[in-house]
Order: sequence, then C-alpha cells, then structure tokens
Amino acid sequence: MDTKTQIIQAAVWLFLKHGYNTVSVSDIASRAGVSKGGLYHHFISKEALAEAVVDFYTREFYLRVQSSMSNNNSTYDKLRAVFELSTPDRGIWSVPAVEHSPEERLEPSEVLRFLFEVARNNEHLRNRIARSNEKVIADLVNMLESGKKLGFVNRNIDSNHFALTIFSMHRGLLNLWAFNPDIDIDKTAQQMAEDLWQLVKS
Repeated sequence: MDTKTQIIQAAVWLFLKHGYNTVSVSDIASRAGVSKGGLYHHFISKEALAEAVVDFYTREFYLRVQSSMSNNNSTYDKLRAVFELSTPDRGIWSVPAVEHSPEERLEPSEVLRFLFEVARNNEHLRNRIARSNEKVIADLVNMLESGKKLGFVNRNIDSNHFALTIFSMHRGLLNLWAFNPDIDIDKTAQQMAEDLWQLVKS
C-alpha cells in the first residue's frame, strides 16, 4: 500500500470514529505511521484529507448506482437495485474503505455522522456532496425517461419530481437504518421499491 493510501485510510477511521473536529493532523500521521511532514507532502491540510474521504464515499456510491442501472434491463429491476444499495451486503457500508480489525468495525451511523458534520461546517465540502447527489438524481431521471420510452413507466408522471422522491426515500432509508440498526433493512428496501413502482408504472 502506498503512503497516500495509508494516510487516507487512517483519516477515514479516525474521522468516522472520533469526528472531524476532534481529530488532529498529528493523530492521523501517528495512525498512518508517517511523520507530519510526510503527511503534508501528500495533503496540504486536514481539510484536504476530509475532501479525499468525502470523494471516496460519494464516488463509490455514484459508481454503484450506475452499475445497478446498467446491470438490469427493466425499470422495475433498476429501481429495486437502487434500493438494494441501502443494504449491508451491497451498499456503501460494504466498501472496504479502510483495513481494520473486527473490533474496529465502522458503523453506518459513523459514516453518516461524518458526512453530515463536514457538510454542515464546510461549504466547499457541502458543495462536493451536493454535486454528487445531483449526478445520482440526473441518472434517476434518465432511468424514468428511458422507462417511459420502453413502455414500463407511466408517460404522464413528472420524471424530475419522482427522481427526487426516489432519491429522498433512499437517503431517508439509509438514515433510518443507520440509527435504528435492528430494522429489517432488506425487507424495508424491497417494500419501498415496490411502493414506488406502483406509483410510476404504466
């Protein structure tokens, strides 16, 4: 593993476990096994490191959305696949962002807490997350418009409105599961996809 990746992985774990504002550059350097000078050689600031972590999660989620759509034929199957990204085995939580032992397992609530924390306090990072969200919503609009042309989706629905609804319900499901881990996330995701499909199908 190269030094830059080591530093990012150390930052992921520390930011998510202890919060962005609590962690210092010295903490990250120590966990990564590098000097502060070595860290600054790759990242000019703690904010630059936070950007790298945010970019990792937003990029991985977007790539998974694209993959879920390209690997399914019908609009219904695409919609179900998008909601399956909320589940532990397929979702962003299964991305091996950092090497860690079982006792250091990262929880979904920690990922969301970090993203909310940096988005609230840093306009630049908030804008990066917003741009990623806009790309996902645009893909959902395209999914619905394609479904209309193929006869799967009701031509009278507003694709922009329903794309935003799908995105909002998906993110709401992530929040619900992250802070209420005892819910049956697989069953809930399937039911949400089914309910939305009843609203948009032709």
